[in-house]
Amino acid sequence: MSWLDKLEHIIKVDLRGLKIFSPNINIIRNPEKKEKATISEDKKIININFDSLEDSEKKELLNSIKQGFDDNEIKNLLEDNSEKLVKDIKLESGSQITKKVLDFYKDKISYKHYQALEASLYLRRVFERGEPINNLKRDIVQKFGEDGRNICNLCSAGYFEGHIKQVYSEMSFSKGFSIVKFKDHFEDIVKTSPFAIFVSKETNGDELSGEIYHKLQTYKKYGVSFLAIHGIGKNNIKKINKIIQELEEEIEIDTKIKQDGNIIIVKIFLVN
Repeated sequence: MSWLDKLEHIIKVDLRGLKIFSPNINIIRNPEKKEKATISEDKKIININFDSLEDSEKKELLNSIKQGFDDNEIKNLLEDNSEKLVKDIKLESGSQITKKVLDFYKDKISYKHYQALEASLYLRRVFERGEPINNLKRDIVQKFGEDGRNICNLCSAGYFEGHIKQVYSEMSFSKGFSIVKFKDHFEDIVKTSPFAIFVSKETNGDELSGEIYHKLQTYKKYGVSFLAIHGIGKNNIKKINKIIQELEEEIEIDTKIKQDGNIIIVKIFLVN
């Protein structure tokens, strides 16, 4: 069976009109569209939506495209990142951790943030393989801006498997929960993360207090007047509130507290 016959079987599109010449393959990523593939009007380009395929179909796609290249019957892969994407389909699809994270956050965060997370998880896997990531990170920032940079850093630190997932779990059991409320909270996490402390249950009060004081002193020195503190759980909320009260007695600050059940974000603003 030819590579084009195999591809036709996967994407369920009649490719008979393309069998007389070598077509271009354009791989796109759009989880919001269910259509597997389309053909350009001039019948020279096959547009394949990778995100609409089942895992088994993704593997078959990789094999068929590889055969097409081996037989010199594919002209090229369009889009700057398509060739790299195809080379790494097996790597990406085979990662259970990556799949679990993406499955969990699908439809829970905006499509743009989901794309940034997907790219960041890929970057993390490349880093774990010991390969350079500077260009990948630059591409993420260029495409998704500061949100992309912050999501990349949060992903690298494991917050999508830890703190952010815990936030969702806590919020989902609270009265009046909605995905919109979580998306709003997620936006706060992303926006404040460069100047934030994420409090874990292992952090004791003295350690947290010392870290907050140190960061505020450092930020003031460099002209940064903002610090966010993220916490989950009654003990952490109590711990954070106690430290904020002590801070307010010692230095001049403004605070903005956002609490939803057992989740809290305290924003501290240094007063000049």
